[in-house]
Amino acid sequence: MTFSISNFTADDDDKIISVDWTYTTADGSLSNTHVLDTPAGSIYLSAITQATLITWLTDQLQNTTAELEAGITANKVRNEYESGFVKYELDANNQTYSVL
Repeated sequence: MTFSISNFTADDDDKIISVDWTYTTADGSLSNTHVLDTPAGSIYLSAITQATLITWLTDQLQNTTAELEAGITANKVRNEYESGFVKYELDANNQTYSVL
């Protein structure tokens, strides 16, 4: 269960304004973009690390890790359910359906 930051956006003053994050568990992952409350910190852009970005993110993120994990579990259950779907198409006779 970990966060990672794939990239971030900075403004003209080299202040980081948003991060693209992923939260991963054994069951999958959730990703999103978070717009940081600015200024998020006073670290120079050239010295920024993923650990610092993750700290800023987790300090500001509205969701708890428990909520993120519940979302990942719900996605996994939905995907497993949907993997059994079979799509049928109307045959040329316009009377019967068969598997695509």
